[in-house]
Amino acid sequence: MAGVRLTQVIEDSVVECPLCRQSMKQVVINEHIDRCMNGDSSIPEPPRQFFRPAASSSSANNATVISLADHEDVKKKKKVNLGKKPISLVYDMQSVKDMKKTLRDLGLSDLGDKQQLVWRHKEYKTLYEANMDAEHPKDVKELRQQLNDAENAYNVARTATHSPQVNVEEHNLRYKDQFAELIAIARKRQKGTEKVSKDENK
Repeated sequence: MAGVRLTQVIEDSVVECPLCRQSMKQVVINEHIDRCMNGDSSIPEPPRQFFRPAASSSSANNATVISLADHEDVKKKKKVNLGKKPISLVYDMQSVKDMKKTLRDLGLSDLGDKQQLVWRHKEYKTLYEANMDAEHPKDVKELRQQLNDAENAYNVARTATHSPQVNVEEHNLRYKDQFAELIAIARKRQKGTEKVSKDENK
């Protein structure tokens, strides 16, 4: 009976959801987390009776072990700080000021032009949603570092795409004298070669 009472104390204890930070009874936390990960933050109703009367001390001990294991599982989940969930935005309706505020609220950098800000929000939203579906979600700090790595690669690609193109006319004008000199040298050499060839034929 002591095992049953211990289990009931655990089930009656109040815990906090690691996703939405709402407080609720231990007995409903697992069901709530499953809902919360799918966008439903409602708190389930606790069952009328946590445990049926134990038929034997063995079954009571088994119930206690299962309950304690569930409790430890929830404690592990609470250690992972997933951070604030990014919401969907209509980017055309967002000003640069709006985008900067949204990113700051998520704990992200607000530097860059609008294109950069929009990319950062889109990428973080994708990473966050994938992290939520992962069996072992990453802490928000790891997620932000992953975003930084992705953004560095994006900036390199963006810089390469927008690198200045060579203006052919400007290039030719700048090196006009050098080209003329090279042409003159080539012609002089050609004349010399033709003269030597004529002398040999005589």
